[in-house]
Amino acid sequence: QVQLATNGQQAMDLIDENYYDSIFLDVVMPGVDGYEVCKKVKRNKKTKHIPVIMLTSKSSPFDKVKGKLAGCDSYLTKPVEHEEFQKVVSGYLG
Repeated sequence: QVQLATNGQQAMDLIDENYYDSIFLDVVMPGVDGYEVCKKVKRNKKTKHIPVIMLTSKSSPFDKVKGKLAGCDSYLTKPVEHEEFQKVVSGYLG
C-alpha cells in the first residue's frame, strides 16, 4: 500500500499518523523540504528505524552530503535505473 503527500507538511502529518515500512522523499517539495522531513523522521524514537530513501533530481555532491546529514539511508538521483532502484528497495524490505 502506498500513500502520497503533495507537500512536506502533509508528509510529516502522514508519518505521524501511520506506520510505514519505508519512506521515499523528494528534496524539492512545497513548504517543508525533504531534508527537513527526513530530519524529523530520524529524530523521532517512533520512526527513526524506518528507511528513508531520497529520490530526487538534486545530484550535486553537496546535495548528497546534505541528504546524509539529514539522516537518509539512501540517496537516489532521477532518472534512476530500474535495477538500482530495485536493489536499494529490496535491501531495506528484505
